[in-house]
Amino acid sequence: MSLRNSFSDDINSELSKIDTTIPEKEMTKRRDFRDKLTFTIDPDDAKDFDDAISFNLLPNNNIEIGIHIADVSYYIQQDSAIDKEAFLRAFSIYFPGKVIPMIPEKLSNLVCSLRPNEDKLSFSIVVQFNTQFKMLENLWMGKGIVNSNKRFTYEEVENIINLKDSKKYKEIQILYKISKNLREKRMRSGSIDFNRSDIKCILNNDMEPVKVIEKKTLKAHNLVEEFMLIANKLVANKLSALRQSIYRIHDLPNQESLEELSLYLKHLGETSINLNSRDKNLPNTINNLLKKDDLKANKKILQNLILRSMSKASYSRKNIGHYGLGFKKYTHFTSPIRRYADLLIHRILNAAIYNSKINISELDKQCVHFANVEKSYTDIERKTNKFIQLKLLEKSIGQTFKGLISGLTKWGIYVELEDGAGEGLVAIKELKDDNYYLNEAKKSYVGRKSGKKFQLGQEVSVEIKKINLLKNEMDMVFV
Repeated sequence: MSLRNSFSDDINSELSKIDTTIPEKEMTKRRDFRDKLTFTIDPDDAKDFDDAISFNLLPNNNIEIGIHIADVSYYIQQDSAIDKEAFLRAFSIYFPGKVIPMIPEKLSNLVCSLRPNEDKLSFSIVVQFNTQFKMLENLWMGKGIVNSNKRFTYEEVENIINLKDSKKYKEIQILYKISKNLREKRMRSGSIDFNRSDIKCILNNDMEPVKVIEKKTLKAHNLVEEFMLIANKLVANKLSALRQSIYRIHDLPNQESLEELSLYLKHLGETSINLNSRDKNLPNTINNLLKKDDLKANKKILQNLILRSMSKASYSRKNIGHYGLGFKKYTHFTSPIRRYADLLIHRILNAAIYNSKINISELDKQCVHFANVEKSYTDIERKTNKFIQLKLLEKSIGQTFKGLISGLTKWGIYVELEDGAGEGLVAIKELKDDNYYLNEAKKSYVGRKSGKKFQLGQEVSVEIKKINLLKNEMDMVFV
């Protein structure tokens, strides 16, 4: 799939007519949140701010929280040139130091983005929590106008949460306590804790990757996530009653993959566990496995095996629930700058609240399009990240690294280098000290004479032998 990386003259013509100021008439139609403490929390290199959170302590000591999402639908009219191009792209796609936006940067980074100290249009959801941090029935959805007081990075919020800057923004401390309560309740209700690390490229002043590191999930990430999940869930519940929605669905896990995982767990000593996709307690079983002290050394491998057993989330008109989150109804509402499905949900929700008309006859076809584009973009991003990893490792050919056996195949053993540096293959032909065979049940290669084993999750030392950037491959040997 070729990436669409430029905008047409028709789109630029429409852009030139978009007013960056908000008409007074439009302001009077909306709920005004500009006097509420409001802030955004994003990565340090973010330029498009989809969402903001506001905090308001009520006279009865209840806490009113606003989840404010950029009102992209106000600026992009259905079937306009900008809209048609955004649909074709379906998503923004992100590379290290580079983004190919779904909508032009005048909209994504300037007009729609909830930048600090600027009046911005929003689609807002307001919820209340009592002093025990329980969410109350009070709920408001509609169009708003906000003015963010501050733009936080995740790292700044993490410092505040960890009491390194506790004198300021005590509201963030309260928001974190609420989000922690929401998260714990979600896990008890059947959500799976996919709390795994990702990789991040460190860039130099020329925006070129110079290093790859593992990016850990912060408490600040969880804070934002829980409020966005609440917003998406509330919107899904409202629209499902009208039978006019796009759902973000996630099917049951693959039973064959779960059986393979059960075999691996038996090899680790967990002989009583048999994972079944129809077991209602499966999410809790998985969460408990990942918490077990005697399995901590294998946590990364367990997470990978669990993820491989999971279905892929997708968009659909037909609701089957979201298995991974444990939600009966779920949609995407919180990222209309970078996901076209979210923009559609904004339009559908607007029609539901304000009794306006919208054409939804093509939603089924649109869901198929989103699924195809998402799959292509995910593949492109994965291959790009791997290419960068291998490119940075080129100067390390002949050097030794520590790593973890991450995969076993008929043709060799995959090893993931520590700190997310990259993954490569030790070919079977390189194992010259014995005649090794693959034991699928025990997830290991075993020497026929010596009994020596190379097991999934085992810590090893490897030497980089060769890197082929054209094929995105790295060959290694055990040290």
